[in-house]
Amino acid sequence: MQNTSSLYKELVRQSGRIFCGKIICTFADGSTAEFTDKDIMLNSLKTLTSTSNDGSFDIGCAIIGELDFELDNSDGRFDNTSFDDAEFDVRIGLMTKQKYDGTTTVEWVRKGLYTAEEITVNERYIGIVAYDYLARFDTDFTSANVTFPITLSGLLAAVCTYCGVAYGSLNFPNKDYVVPTGEYIDESASCRDIISYIAQLACSFAYIDVTGHLQISWYRNTDTVITERQRLHGTVIVTGVQITDAADGETIYRIGTTDYCLVIDSNPLAIGDTVLQSNVWTSRLIGLHLTPFEADIMSDPSMECGDIVTISDLQGNTYQTPVTNIVYAIDNKMTVSCDAETVNEKKRSACSQYARVVAAASRETKRQISEYEVRAKMFSTLTANAMGYYQTEVLQNDGSTICYQHDKELLSESTVIWKKSIDSLAVSTDGGQTWMGLDSSGNAVLRVLAAEGIIADWIRAGTLEGVEIIAQTGRIAGWVIDGDILVSADGSLRIDSLHNVITTYDDNHNKMVSIDKNGIQLYKDGRYLGFIGTNFIVGTNKYGLVFDLDTEGDYMCWSSKDTAGSSTYNIKFYYDRNNGFVFNDDVSINGDLSVTGNIQCNTFGGYTLTRNTHTTSDGTVLKYWGWN
Repeated sequence: MQNTSSLYKELVRQSGRIFCGKIICTFADGSTAEFTDKDIMLNSLKTLTSTSNDGSFDIGCAIIGELDFELDNSDGRFDNTSFDDAEFDVRIGLMTKQKYDGTTTVEWVRKGLYTAEEITVNERYIGIVAYDYLARFDTDFTSANVTFPITLSGLLAAVCTYCGVAYGSLNFPNKDYVVPTGEYIDESASCRDIISYIAQLACSFAYIDVTGHLQISWYRNTDTVITERQRLHGTVIVTGVQITDAADGETIYRIGTTDYCLVIDSNPLAIGDTVLQSNVWTSRLIGLHLTPFEADIMSDPSMECGDIVTISDLQGNTYQTPVTNIVYAIDNKMTVSCDAETVNEKKRSACSQYARVVAAASRETKRQISEYEVRAKMFSTLTANAMGYYQTEVLQNDGSTICYQHDKELLSESTVIWKKSIDSLAVSTDGGQTWMGLDSSGNAVLRVLAAEGIIADWIRAGTLEGVEIIAQTGRIAGWVIDGDILVSADGSLRIDSLHNVITTYDDNHNKMVSIDKNGIQLYKDGRYLGFIGTNFIVGTNKYGLVFDLDTEGDYMCWSSKDTAGSSTYNIKFYYDRNNGFVFNDDVSINGDLSVTGNIQCNTFGGYTLTRNTHTTSDGTVLKYWGWN
C-alpha cells in the first residue's frame, strides 16, 4: 500500500471522487512528452500486477507488470511519433480540493515505470502495451558470467547489474546463504529464472517497485478493508514447506506437516538443508491464513499486490488475506484477488509447488553494464520525472528556521522527508524514524554508495562493522573483484574471502604459496612441495617444518632461528624408506640429539617418529611426520 494522506484515504472511498491520469513518456532519443486525459482514450489506462500465478499461491514468483493504454490519434497528432523502446512513468491523481475559482489540488500516486513492447496503430488511436523492468531479466543467464560459489545477495547484485536494473536492497532472508556451484542451473535458464530462485529461497516474491527498483519482499499488513461482501469458499492454513536437494533431485528436507505444504522441488540453488534451517519459514509461511477470493471493488490506485487486506463473507464474517493479483483501470472498478488451491486440490497435486515464471516479454539486448551506470541512469530517470513536494518551515527560538520538504501535504502523514538545517541535509524514507544524509563537516551517512572509484586517501585505518561490499565484477584501485575473490591486477595475488585463503602465483600463473588457517602450502612450477605447520620452540630456537613428499623419497627440511635473533642456521635431512632418517650436517639441538656426519635413526630426541596424513580445506592430502 502506497503512502497517502488521511484526506486521500477518506475521499477515495466516497462516490463522486474524481481521478485523472498522467503518463510521462521518455522516447528512445531522450526527449520527453507528457500525456494527460486529453491524450489518453477514455477508460483505456490499465495496469496488471501479480505476486503469484493464477489459481495457486506460490512463493518466489517474478511476474512482469503490464501497462495498457490508448492515445487519441484522431487528429493525427502522433503520426510522426515513434514509440519504439519508449519508457512510461505512470501517475494517477485524486482531486482532493477544488476552489471557487476552479483551481484544484490533486494528490498523485505513482503506478510504475514501463517500457513499450507492443504498439498498435489505426486511424483513431495508438494502442500501447508496455512491461515493467522485470522484462529486462528475460535474457540468457549463462552470458552473465557469474562465478560460483556466491551468496544469494551477491548473485542478485550480479544479475541486476548485468541486466541493467537497480536493486532496492540486498537485505533479505537467507541473503548470506552460499550457493556452492552453478552446475545444476539449466543452460536455458534466464536471469529472471535466477531472480525467481533467489526469491524462493528467501521465502519472498520479486517485483519492480513504482520507482523501477527490483525488490525481494513479502506480504505486508495494511488497514485496507474491502467493504464489498464476497462469496468465499473457506480459509486454508499453510502447515509446512519442503525443499528437494538440487544435488541429487531426490533428498527432501521438510519442516511442518504435509497437510497443506508448499514444495520447492525445481530450484537449482537449493543444495543441502541450510536454507530451510532459517526461521523465516516459520515466521512467514507456516501458519499463514489464505482465503481465496476475487472481487470487483471501487478502485484505489494506492493498493498494491502484496497487501494483506480484510474481507467479509456474505454472513459478515471477516478474514485477513493477502492480495496476489490486481487489475487496475482508471475510472472503472478494479479486480483484486487472492489465488490459492483448496486443501483437496493441493493434495491431488501431491503438494507440488514450482517457481513458475510467467514469460511476458522476449526482447532484450544483451549487454554488460556497471552498477554505477545502472544507478546513474535510475537517478537521472527519477530526477527528470520527479514529483513536486510540500514544504513546512519550523521557526526556532533563536529566530532561525528548519525547512522540511515532504511528499504529502501534512508533514505528519509524509513518508519521504527532506530536512535542511545549518548542521545537515538529511532525508528519511520512513516518516522521520531514521535519517541519512550529509552533515556540515562533510561526513555522509548513506544506504547505497555507487561510485566510479573511492580515493585511497579518503580511507583511514579502522574497523568496518556491519558493512558488506558486494560486486560480481569490478575494480578497486588496480584490484579486480571476481565474486568473493580479490585479485591483483597482474594476477600474482589472490585473496579468497569466502574460504579465507591467500594464494600467490608466478609469472606463468603457477601456484607458489597458499596460506589458510591450517598453515602454509608450498609449490614449485605448479607441483606441490610441502607444508609449513605451526612453529614450535626447542630451547632458545624457534623451529618450523617443511615437507616434500615425492617419488624419490620423503624429504623434510628443518629451519631454525635463535629466538634472540643472534644466529640462523638450517638442518637438512631426508627419510629413506629402508633406512629411516639420514642427517647430512653436523647438528646439535639443545643436547637432546647430536649428529656428526650421516647417521640413520628412527627416533628424535628420545621420541618415536610416526607417519601421518592431513587433508586441507582445498582437498590436498598432506603427509607428515610427528612424534609421540
